[in-house]
Amino acid sequence: MLSAATLVVLGDAFAGGFVSGLVGFGTGHVALGIWLHVLAPATAPTLVVVCSVVSQAQTIPAIWHAIDRARIWPMLAGGLLGVPVGSPVGRAGAAACGAPGQASTRRCLPCRKRIIAWR
Repeated sequence: MLSAATLVVLGDAFAGGFVSGLVGFGTGHVALGIWLHVLAPATAPTLVVVCSVVSQAQTIPAIWHAIDRARIWPMLAGGLLGVPVGSPVGRAGAAACGAPGQASTRRCLPCRKRIIAWR
């Protein structure tokens, strides 16, 4: 017999997939709000990413004929260059704020000062 938490996760995965199928996105919007109540905070976002990638990857065969390969290369190049460059920058910013693993403006006094000055 499945536990109540497992049933909640499976039911919400179905709801997230249903919404994603209707509008093309939204798995995380629907699923994460419930999953954070029954799953560990480190597990829920990972599961959302996996479910989102799987649901979006299923649409590739249907739209493959409409993809213009000449127009997609600049986007792929930007992603392939931006992710490796941006990840260490984000980690360095989080470490400077004293919030390893997350860049929280509530915990980081220099960040809060910049935000207040910007307003």
